[in-house]
Amino acid sequence: HLASGRYILDHKIIPHVDFLSCSVSGQPWINHEWRFQVGSASIYHYFGTDGLIVTQGIVVGLILIFLTILSYTREANIFLAFVLFFVFRVFEARMFLRPDMVSLLFYLIFLFVLFKGIKDKQTPWLLFILQIVWTNTHGFFILGPVTIAIVFLGEWLKRHSKILYFQ
Repeated sequence: HLASGRYILDHKIIPHVDFLSCSVSGQPWINHEWRFQVGSASIYHYFGTDGLIVTQGIVVGLILIFLTILSYTREANIFLAFVLFFVFRVFEARMFLRPDMVSLLFYLIFLFVLFKGIKDKQTPWLLFILQIVWTNTHGFFILGPVTIAIVFLGEWLKRHSKILYFQ
């Protein structure tokens, strides 16, 4: 990711062929993570390895904060701590600064904006801007529109189906 990001910064172009692989060099390549690569290369350029480690700590910390905020209820404090402990243990093996980590953070922020600000008039605009930034960071950006479709489908079913009627 650092080499690709450095190439993009140096040449001001996103490569369309693989230039890093020895086995498929020169083959067509869609670099769908270029925004993450540019960000990582910029952090590395200005702050070195320590900057990447601090950024990784910030991303992991924000993920845990958003997980806590999204799952918090007054009644389930001990249960939440227990679940988050196991999430953290599973998550521990993947706590590297990678595009999927940043995508997980974007998804949690997306869910936070969607569900905590659902009645706010700025929510659609915030989700739109977040989606634009999230795109080309990692392929999981598709989870944003899929989540919106599921929420709309759920709301439609709730309003038009007697089976899922809640008051």
